This record gives sequence, structure tokens and C-alpha cells, in this order.
Amino acid sequence: MKKILFFLLCSFTIGQINAQMSGTVTVPGTYPTLAAAITALNTNGVSGATTIEVSASETAPSTGYVINTFTGASSANRVTIKAIGAVTLTAQTGTSTTTDGIIKLNGCDFVTIDGFTIIENAANTTATTRMEWGIAMVAPTATDGVQNCIIKNCTIALTRAYANTAIYARQHTATSAAAAVAPTSAAGAHSNNTITNNTILECVTGIFLQGHTAFPGQNNKVGDTAGTGNNITVGDNATAANTARGIVLSGQQLCQVRYNTVNSAASPIPSTSIFGIWMASSGFDGGAASSYTISNNTVSISTATATGSLHAIRTEAAATIVISDNTIQNCNMTSVTTGVGTGITAAASFAISVSTTITNNIIVNNTFGSAVTTTGSMALIRMEGPRSFAESPIANVNGNQLINNTIIGATGAHRLIEVLGNCPTTNINNNIIRNITLNASLNGFSTFVACIDNEFCTGSVQMNGNVIRNVQNSAATGNLYAIRAMTTTNTNVDMNNNIVTNVGFTNTSGVSNVFLKALLVENGPGKQYNMVNNLVDTLFIRGTNTATANVLYGIQNDVQNQTGNTKNITGNIIRNIEMGIRGGTSNTSAGIRCGGGANGIVSNNIIQNVGYTTAGPNAGYIAGMSIGYADDSLIVRNNFISGIYAKNTSLASIMHIMGIEQAS
Repeated sequence: MKKILFFLLCSFTIGQINAQMSGTVTVPGTYPTLAAAITALNTNGVSGATTIEVSASETAPSTGYVINTFTGASSANRVTIKAIGAVTLTAQTGTSTTTDGIIKLNGCDFVTIDGFTIIENAANTTATTRMEWGIAMVAPTATDGVQNCIIKNCTIALTRAYANTAIYARQHTATSAAAAVAPTSAAGAHSNNTITNNTILECVTGIFLQGHTAFPGQNNKVGDTAGTGNNITVGDNATAANTARGIVLSGQQLCQVRYNTVNSAASPIPSTSIFGIWMASSGFDGGAASSYTISNNTVSISTATATGSLHAIRTEAAATIVISDNTIQNCNMTSVTTGVGTGITAAASFAISVSTTITNNIIVNNTFGSAVTTTGSMALIRMEGPRSFAESPIANVNGNQLINNTIIGATGAHRLIEVLGNCPTTNINNNIIRNITLNASLNGFSTFVACIDNEFCTGSVQMNGNVIRNVQNSAATGNLYAIRAMTTTNTNVDMNNNIVTNVGFTNTSGVSNVFLKALLVENGPGKQYNMVNNLVDTLFIRGTNTATANVLYGIQNDVQNQTGNTKNITGNIIRNIEMGIRGGTSNTSAGIRCGGGANGIVSNNIIQNVGYTTAGPNAGYIAGMSIGYADDSLIVRNNFISGIYAKNTSLASIMHIMGIEQAS
């Protein structure tokens, strides 16, 4: 009888192991190890929804846990591999420098990995033995991508001493990363996957999703709704010199990255370039087919690099980009000597074929550059592109808040908000820029600081309702513009209802000229320029500078000698324009400077308190308005001008103090 019972028990167990899975199975229990359960899943498939409950920690088998395509997978027959309690999966000993992973989703569909702690093996100390991936999505064939899989509630910690990625997806096989497995149909792409609520530590790259130009990944999500984002901490170990990256995406359509937190490791601070969220361009990239929504993320990253870059959010190739409601805070690159630091960037020379929308982001308490920085290009929001290149047909940069940021750099081009390139429609509206500390000695056509800057747009430029307060540059010299539009053929500019207050240079010195302008339109030949109902209050150049051709304007529209320009400068209030340095013979200060247009009207403006405030011998030009050239046709009427002055001045040479100046 005992033999019969033993035979029946063995037959039942073997039959259970060989049968298709369904319902709940346990490890240990139904299967002795997770590796054994995955082997059964790969061999037999499923006949219904299946949960594999794992309650014991273990070390991965020699090839890692590889989940292949299995029979029966469907939305109704999802396989959930779930940790019960604290379960740690420790890496095996690696055998490759390119394709070692603890878990590999190898073309499988409808699989959920839930709740595991996944770690590098402390005994793995070489490039060969260490893991390249924590969890990887790979494609065995051109028609078998990973689809409808979920990775959630896991903690992944590898090592900062090696170039690794916590969660990885790319179009190649499980054993060779050298060449792409180009999808030949949508089934071959990694699509409809969701990565939520994971904690990623001690990794150089957090999450890496790369599709293919043949059939890009579709509808992948990194984070989803509030409370489901991933918490990612990345960085090298200060000696490995690997670029740290929080989330890297390319070749994706309708990809969402939402509610994630990306931090850099605190000790040691990463030593090379670092990216928070990066929509990259690469050999496997989906190019102009890509589209992304990047929203509600928080990025706080730092680097100790001397010559590298920091990019909190950066995109390089896409059809449509939406970057909204993100917070970029406490980013630092204070050891850089030569480098680039940006908050949000749409990079140069990569076409965005439909639109770029950067709205309602908060960029606060960041420091780009330091006293040792000699060359750099820093920006808080930047869309780059040469003037001959259609960067984006529609650029929307609206409703962002840039508060309590510091930019330091001796030379370069620094912008707080910049749209640069041949964009037919540009909207830069209702942004708030407040409490900005600058130390940037920049002079020249392209090397200057601008709070809001638009260059080379060929159509409509809207720069309305922006507020710029408390922007102060402590450099010895330089160019500083609050809002600037550099126009080209057929440009229409509306620069209306903006507020610029307390902007200027606090401590100039030397003999190089200083230029400060609150609202500026230049270049041309555009069509229509409206500068209406703006408030400019308290512009200043202070210090000991003794140059002979400093310039300080509240409003300047000086597109020279072009026919067909129509200018409307109406209803503005400009007051407290302070040239607080010794005046040279060609120094110029004016509330409004308008010239160069064939037609225009300057009316109903209020200009108060424009003048020199430094005692001693001064010279130059002070005017409420400086108007036109001899061949202009400007109507100047109903303006109120008062308080044009030179305080405590003894004349070194001729001093011109005028309410309205007719330029020659």
C-alpha cells in the first residue's frame, strides 16, 4: 500500500510540474526554486491567470532568470511573479561584459515582476563577472518583442563601480548586444510595458528604453499616475568615470514618463556628466517618429565634473515633445571649469517635426557653474538650433517658474529661457523668473545673458505676460537682456504685458562696456512689432566701471534701415533707470530707444526717473526717449516724461540731458 501511495504522489507531482500553469503556485512549495518555476513556465506555458508566489531568497542560476515566449500568454492569462515578504534575488556570476542580467524578459508577453529586491553579488568584482542589467527586456526574433509586461515595487541595487542599468530594454537578443534585431512588424517591438514604483540604487543608469526606427516601441510607461513613479538614484563611484543617467529613452511613440524622482548619489558625488531624463538619439533610435510626454517628475542631480555636462531633462529627437509640470531642484555643478549645465533642453540639430511644449515646470534652487568656471553655456530652459534649421514648427514655453537659481561662468552664452532656431510659431508667455544670481562677464553678439531670448523665428513670436524680478549680475562687465527677440524675414513680434523689475549689474569695474536692456527687438527685417503695456521698473548699472560707451535702455526697438516694419510702442511704464557708474562720452541711457523703421507709433508711454546717480565728472547722453533716424516716419505723441537727471555731476565734457532726442 505504501508503494502505491508513493507512486500516486510522485505521479501527481510530476503531472503538476509538467502541466500548464494556472492559479497560484508557490516557491518553495509547488517548485523548489524560482528557477525551476520559470523553467516549467517556459516549457509548459499557462492555461489561465497565474501567480507564482516566491517566499524565499535565492541566487540566480548561471544564465540568470530567463523568461522566454510561452504558450497561453494573454491579457486574461497574465503571469505574476510576486515576492511574498522580503525576498532577495542575488546575481549569478557573470560570464560576459555585455549581456549579463539577473532577470531577462526574452520576448515574453503579459508577465508581471512584483516586489523583489534584486542585487549584485558582492563576489562579482570584475567587468566579466558583474551584471550589465538588473532586469532586461530583449528580443529573440524580429517578430517577438516584450509586450504588455509590468515591472513594479522592486528594489534594484547593482554597483556604481561598473557601467550597468537597473531596468533595460533594447532590440537585440539575450546573448548578443552587438547588433540590432530590427523589428519587421509591430509585434517585434518592446511595447505597452509599464515600469512603476521601483526603487533603484547603486546603478549608473536607472531605466533605459530604446526602440528601433523600423518599428518604434509603443505606449511604454515609466511611472504612470500619482504615487506610482519610480525613485531612482544614480551615479558613478568617482573613479569609474561612467556617465550617470536616470532615465534614457529613444525610439518610442506615445511614451509617458510621469511622477518619477531622479536623484544623484550623494557620496561620492558623480564625477562625470550626468543626465536626469534623456530622450536620446542613437543608432537604434526611432528618430522623428518618436513622441514623449514627460510630466510631474522631480529631478535633483549633481556632478563634480570639471569638464562635463549636467542636463536635468534633455531631448534630442522626436516628433512631439510635451514637458510639463516637472520640478527641477537643487541641481549643482560647482566644480566645472568648462562645461554645459541645463534644466530643460531640446538639443540642436535634431528635428522636432510637430511641436515642442514646455509648460508649468518649476526650476528652483539650482547652481550651474562656480568661481572656477572659465568657459560654459548654462540655461534653465533651452531650445537650440541654427537659424537655417527648422527646430520645431511650434514652440510653446509657457507658465514656467524659474526661482532662486544661480548661473556663474566667465565666458559663454547663458540664457534662462531660450528658443533658438527657425520656428515658424513661438509662444513664450506667462513665465515667472525671480531671484536669479548671475556672475557672468559676457560681451559680444552671441555671448551674453538673457532672461528670455528668442532668435531667428520666421513667423509669429508671442512674448507676453512674463514676470522678471530680482535678476542681478555681479560681474565686472557684460551684456544682460531681460526679454529679447532677434527677428528675421517676415517675423511678427508681440512683446506685451510683461513686468521687468530690479534687474541689473551690482558691481561693475574696469573699462569694458556694459549693456543692459529690459525689452529688446533687433535684427530684422520683420513685419509687425508690438511692445504694449509693459512695466519696466528699476534697471541699474552700478560699480566703478569707467568705459566710454555703456548702454542702458528700458525698451529698445532699433531694427535699422529696413522698409516695411511697423512698430507700435504704446502704453508702457518705464521708471527708475539708473546709470550708477561714471559716464563716458558715448554712454547712453534712455527709457525708450526706437529707430530704423519706416512706419510706427510711440504713444501714451510714461517714463520717469532716468539718469546718472554717480557723483563726479560725467558725460554722454540721457533721454526719456531716443527716437529714430532722419528718414523714419514715426508718430510720437501723448507720452509723459519726467525726472531726466544727472545727480551730483561735474561735466567732464558735454552732457546731453533730453526729454526726447531725435537721433541723427
